[in-house]
Amino acid sequence: MGRSHRASPCYRQVDLSGAADAPELPLGCWLVTPRRGYAHHGIYAGHGQVVHYAGFSRAWRRGPVELVSLRQFCERRGLWTKLTPSARYMGQPAVRRALSRIGENRYRVMTNNCEHFCTWCLDGESRSPQVEQWLVWPRSVADAALAWCSQVLNVDFDSQKDALKAFHVIERSTLIVFRGGKEVGRLTGATSAPVIEALPQKAL
Repeated sequence: MGRSHRASPCYRQVDLSGAADAPELPLGCWLVTPRRGYAHHGIYAGHGQVVHYAGFSRAWRRGPVELVSLRQFCERRGLWTKLTPSARYMGQPAVRRALSRIGENRYRVMTNNCEHFCTWCLDGESRSPQVEQWLVWPRSVADAALAWCSQVLNVDFDSQKDALKAFHVIERSTLIVFRGGKEVGRLTGATSAPVIEALPQKAL
């Protein structure tokens, strides 16, 4: 769980410093606790207990949907509630949905993780914004790298005949991509945006 999440108005920290194992929490609320490199999610079932998809939260061997104590869930790493005012299921209905999957053991990081579980319990659809962000990240890094390392040279077809000869250009609207001083791609007269956008990727 990143610092931006902790500071977000959508999250509220839970005080676990007292002796009570069951702080006042709304029944069926979405709980979040940080792990190394990601955030772990669960649904509060009342009486100091949480329903969560254990997954790899405690070991390298994946675990099932289970009911655990708050202390077991957060492992002294801190605890936050995620505010969900527009949830389709709240309170007891959300808890019933969570409990209905106790024992399920089909955890998949990308398609059926603890966050997918919570969105299903509260909204009726299985989604993981955490995974969606991970999937976007490689594309954004590639785009940034391309912008950083690319150099664009515009050659006028009518006046720069020497340059046209040097690059072996005989037609207008010619695009050439180089990598390490060597030509790795060329298009002539292309009008398709996806085709043109794919050409610079050859420079990476």
